[in-house]
Amino acid sequence: MVIVLVDVSDWFLVAEWDARPESSEMMAARIVEASAVVRDTFPTFDGTWTVRDRVVACEDAGSWSAIIDASPYKVDGLAEPARGSALSMLSELEEGVFLRASVTAGATYQTTVNKPNEFALDFAGASFGAPIELELPEQARERFEQLGAELQRIWSAGELRVELG
Repeated sequence: MVIVLVDVSDWFLVAEWDARPESSEMMAARIVEASAVVRDTFPTFDGTWTVRDRVVACEDAGSWSAIIDASPYKVDGLAEPARGSALSMLSELEEGVFLRASVTAGATYQTTVNKPNEFALDFAGASFGAPIELELPEQARERFEQLGAELQRIWSAGELRVELG
């Protein structure tokens, strides 16, 4: 396998789906499965996410369920259960290069303007404005697109957008 340095500064994907009720256990199972696919795509992903200063193993469904229960979507600081749960996750792939994921799921309320549920993934660097570069297999672009398709399947998402800069 040929490894190359890839600029992922503008890489982004988001899977979106319509309102549907979903238990924290179901969302936790989806996070576990999504994390396994992320691990397959990024060899340097260590299988942990940081959520609100807590490091959580990607396969720990019980912890994910508790975190989801403690993460209601809030509007003006007030929990709105009809909008589901929302959480942000971060994992360092290489020194100074982070994978960011955000999940909003379980929303039963929907407007015609946008879909209320989504799983989004992008990259952040420790130095603002500097290129975000990772050592990845030569087929990194194709693998990222495949990751998007897998996340769309895992979350039963109706829409997928993948941007590769």
